[in-house]
Amino acid sequence: AITARSNGELLGGIRLVPNTDFNSAELGFWIGRPHWRNGYTLEAAKEVIDFAFGKAVVYTNKSPAKDTPNEDSVSLIELDDKTAVFMVADGLGGQPDGDAASKIGINTIETTVSQVPDHANLRDAILDGLEKANKNIQHKTPGAATTLLAVEYQNGTIRPYHVGDSMVLVTGQRGKIKLQSVPHSPVG
Repeated sequence: AITARSNGELLGGIRLVPNTDFNSAELGFWIGRPHWRNGYTLEAAKEVIDFAFGKAVVYTNKSPAKDTPNEDSVSLIELDDKTAVFMVADGLGGQPDGDAASKIGINTIETTVSQVPDHANLRDAILDGLEKANKNIQHKTPGAATTLLAVEYQNGTIRPYHVGDSMVLVTGQRGKIKLQSVPHSPVG
């Protein structure tokens, strides 16, 4: 999402779609008409490209076999220049309010992690956030569910956390798989 720094207002969206056949990627975006010609798209594109080519990429896609909307939510929390948490939640299709469940999960963990005064307890904050997210989803959207994954990045080291059939995949610059988590379902 492209949001205003001042108040978090949604201005548009941006997405990077990898094309492994040509070792390239396609950048797509939309921006609300009232926000045209203000430099928001260029600023967002620079951030996405900076993360895509050498740092991190979050990729989500709706199922091509379904007509329902994408129920994914994503987040990046930069705590400092050497510490960040990346998250993806995929609301369960076929269940009620999957999109709400994925947003609640991400928002709950964002809140929990942002309250950590030092980065030494980041692991505990993420695990606490996962438990709180589960309780919040059960309370606010009974019957809804989501997968959730988080990757803690701290001083050049990553630590993955995941629940459900979403997968963490870390590759080197030449595509060599460095880490691939095991999804918690046979369809993952």
